[in-house]
Amino acid sequence: MLGENAVGLLSHLVILLGISVVADLLLPYIVSEEVAAWIQLAIASGGLALDISRLIRWLRETHPTQNVSLTDQIGYALDNWLSTDTSAKPVALLFATLLLIYLGGPILAVAEPQSLFTAWWSAWTWISDPGTHADVEPGMPRLIAFGLTVGGMLVFALLVGIMSDEISEKVDDLKKGKSRVLEKDHTLILGWSDKTLPMIRELCLANESRTGGTIVILSTMEKEEMEDLIEDSDVDFHGTKIVCRTGSALNPVALEKVSCTSARAIICLASKDQSVDASDAQQLRAVLLLKQKLRNNPANSPHVVVEVLSIDNCDVIMDAGESRCVIVQSHDIIGRLMVTTTRQPLMGQILAGLLSFDGPEFYMRPWDELVGRTFGDILFMFEDAVPVGIRNGNSVILNPPDDRILRPNEDLIVIAEDDDSYLPTRQQSFRNNPMHFRPQPRPGPRRSRILFLNWRRDMDDLVMQLDEQVGQGTVLYIMSDKSREDQMMILRKDGLSLKSLRHITTIQHKEGNTLNRNDLKELKLEEFDNILILSNESEDRQEADSRSLATLLMVKSIQQKRLVDMHGPNPTKYPSVVCEILDPQTQQLVQTISSSDYVMSNEIVSSYISQVAENKYLHSVLSELLTSQGCELSLREISLYTNRPGESVSFWILQARARLMNEIIVGYVPEGTRETILNPPNKACSEQSCHLAFVENHEFMLSQTLYLYIRLSSFPKKKKSITASTLNFPFRFS
Repeated sequence: MLGENAVGLLSHLVILLGISVVADLLLPYIVSEEVAAWIQLAIASGGLALDISRLIRWLRETHPTQNVSLTDQIGYALDNWLSTDTSAKPVALLFATLLLIYLGGPILAVAEPQSLFTAWWSAWTWISDPGTHADVEPGMPRLIAFGLTVGGMLVFALLVGIMSDEISEKVDDLKKGKSRVLEKDHTLILGWSDKTLPMIRELCLANESRTGGTIVILSTMEKEEMEDLIEDSDVDFHGTKIVCRTGSALNPVALEKVSCTSARAIICLASKDQSVDASDAQQLRAVLLLKQKLRNNPANSPHVVVEVLSIDNCDVIMDAGESRCVIVQSHDIIGRLMVTTTRQPLMGQILAGLLSFDGPEFYMRPWDELVGRTFGDILFMFEDAVPVGIRNGNSVILNPPDDRILRPNEDLIVIAEDDDSYLPTRQQSFRNNPMHFRPQPRPGPRRSRILFLNWRRDMDDLVMQLDEQVGQGTVLYIMSDKSREDQMMILRKDGLSLKSLRHITTIQHKEGNTLNRNDLKELKLEEFDNILILSNESEDRQEADSRSLATLLMVKSIQQKRLVDMHGPNPTKYPSVVCEILDPQTQQLVQTISSSDYVMSNEIVSSYISQVAENKYLHSVLSELLTSQGCELSLREISLYTNRPGESVSFWILQARARLMNEIIVGYVPEGTRETILNPPNKACSEQSCHLAFVENHEFMLSQTLYLYIRLSSFPKKKKSITASTLNFPFRFS
């Protein structure tokens, strides 16, 4: 290679300089200065000629191409050397400088007799400072000085070019995010998706109580592009620093560059640019790489939150990540939430509030002063929080029995405004005085007619989840652009049949375009109890939301016209319509043009992942609330907790009555509004209009039901997010 030959030439040049030094010391004792100068020039010329001949011979041996001139061969070799060897430019600069000094010294010594050291020094000064040759005597010395000065200017230009290129490369590396991240206790996000910006917003809110923090993002996207997207999103950082780096989560070097071993939590986002299985396979490889990186530091290693698209791939990824890995099946979460919101309108907004860091949320911590107390007593000892469960190690118990005693090393799970905003107070007297309340029987699920518009790849799971929440004899209609035969074939292929369903007795399939008004008119939209508009998965979020919004408006228009024709200008009941939206900007449009409910699927999943990233034990809490097993967040009418219309009771009294039915009230929806208030203040106040929501435990379906509520009224608004549903009921007590 030319680089190796260049280093060899440079070494040979240094050797020749050494020979010239020895000759300069010995020759004055043998010959005159003039003869010594000519001998030095001969040594320099001969050595240089030898090096040139060796270089030409190497070029001809390594590039035996015919009809190619020596100039082209030299140019080709230089091009390869400069483009592949990072040290080429400095070596070339050093070689050119030494060559000028090496040749210029003997030539000057011949023109003006002097020692070789003196001639070399003069040559160096002319090369390094063009102004020094102005005082040289006219004649050959001045001509030599001029030549060396011109050579020095070229060397200086080469030096400036090299320095400029190096500085530019360093700046480009910084712009492209190639430098190492020197952070610790940061949140590391691997990948970029439509959930990244909402997640950054939530994590910044979480870091606000720490007076700021650091979020590091590693993505294959260009660093400047990520920073532009973050800046355009208008996120309030709350003192949080955002660091973006370009690289792949499948590259071990890139993982080291973002200091993955010193992070507080690592979030692996699924890729939407690949198929479901390909994305999950990539997540598996990333988990294996992280496991290898974190193996040497098991005690302080961060937990890894992995977004998985297919529920069938969860087990293998969990086994690969072992105990440090938390699996979040985003598609399943969205599906369950949409089904729940279809059955209980406003539940999407309630859960969005519980999952957000902007308002009341779940916290867990130990309380030594409460050890030995029963949960029934503890429930009434927090004015600024609502206890909902107990954590023992990795085990979580939501809505425990009243006689469950808080043990040492156990955490109390509460819903509160912030982790430092609540303290236990004295036990309230209302615990044992529910004011002679007699529990009323709970209404069970009722038979319904439900319509799904559009198709999801996990439609079988969606139908199964719906079957868990509806009454016997429910009829389900599905309309999408797939043919009836394809719809039925896909469901059968996924293992779904009417025999596997307990409550849905009929599934009707229809092929149609949800953007075609005539196709929608063929459906008896006014006869459905619930309509769910699903987002189109094959489009980007803005296009998908545009389709969903158009479908929503047409459905509402057709319903309105038909109900007015049937019942007059003031129909008493409108079917519930729930729309899945992806873009937060669409949320404002839905609120402006329609009173329908909506599910912010990306926002909720982002908030869910952010909550788990901050506290991995919350995954057990949130996943239980989103499934039909164990406790579930639900809604109840206030009339179920009052003895008579207009009865004046406080939140504490309502809580005591709820405990008679093994339930926990956590908040309310003010009458006549769609706002959700969690963990209301002034719990002893009795002048309020209430609407309640709860979480129920279906584990004891035949004998008892455990509930967690959300509803009341006239308290200052507090907002939070999780997965629940809220309803406005026309009941009042004051």
